[in-house]
Amino acid sequence: MDRIKQVLGLMLGLFIAFGATAQDGNHLAEANTLYDSRNYLAAIEKYRAALALDTGNVGARYKLAFSLHTVGKSKEAISEFEQVVKQERTPQHLLSSSYSLLGGLYDKTGAAAKAIESYQKALALDPNNHLLSYGLGLAYFRSHQYSKAEQAAIKSLQLSPGHAASMRLYALVTFHQNKRAPALLALCNFLWLEPKGAFAAESWNNMQSILKGGVLKGASGVKGDSETVALNQALNNAASTAGNQAARTKLVQEQLRGIFRAVTEVAEKRNADPFFLSKAKTFGALSKTDHFPTFVNYIIQHSDKTAAAWVASHPQQVVQMNAWIKERLGQ
Repeated sequence: MDRIKQVLGLMLGLFIAFGATAQDGNHLAEANTLYDSRNYLAAIEKYRAALALDTGNVGARYKLAFSLHTVGKSKEAISEFEQVVKQERTPQHLLSSSYSLLGGLYDKTGAAAKAIESYQKALALDPNNHLLSYGLGLAYFRSHQYSKAEQAAIKSLQLSPGHAASMRLYALVTFHQNKRAPALLALCNFLWLEPKGAFAAESWNNMQSILKGGVLKGASGVKGDSETVALNQALNNAASTAGNQAARTKLVQEQLRGIFRAVTEVAEKRNADPFFLSKAKTFGALSKTDHFPTFVNYIIQHSDKTAAAWVASHPQQVVQMNAWIKERLGQ
């Protein structure tokens, strides 16, 4: 009799386990279908049901975390991603993605130190991902670590030269350090990449401030090192000797032409940072070509109707100018 009871108990246990496994599989299949169709809100409850039966399913937990992140439930998403990265058997691609998304979520919630740590861990797994370097740069920028943010932005741009957001970040972090020559060149580069984008007006305003000799309020390193001082002085001198032409486009052309040449000369003499020196040489060379007037009209078209009209009526010159720059900047 005892033997029969043991067999019946074992069969009942297997039946219950099989039923739970089947139920888990149903929840997971439904969740994955909803996830693949981007119905993240509905997928959340299905993933939670599946995980209640199989807490170690790291793929399901990652998708739950991603779904929570997508629908704006940041705190819950952070909690789930933190569990994903703690599991020993998490695949590397999920680990890298989780650290990356955690970095953004921590940054969004003001946890700068955690954001930086998460991006660093993601980069250790995926060092050639320019978006991770960009995210790390943003986290440094928001925590006022401008020098480190500059290096992260440079790394991102070395991996993806045409990434406009990284170029804008580089412009902002150099401006915050009163490195006005790198900032100006980066702003010009950014406006060439996105002349009509959401940050075109902001970038043009920052350009005007630099051209007028302004220093960003609260900028660190106002005195700066000898290289920064020399570059700032060269920029100021070139901008102030451009004349007082009535037409904005003509004035900006003369200012930028003088600045690009003067800054390039100083950067070469002082063997400046290789990333900045490369930019300076490119823009210095551009200032000596017939493409330069086209370039100036192109980058200020968002804020100048005359420039916008000129660009619209000279499509061939724009194509030729873009080809010249892309070949030299790798963009």
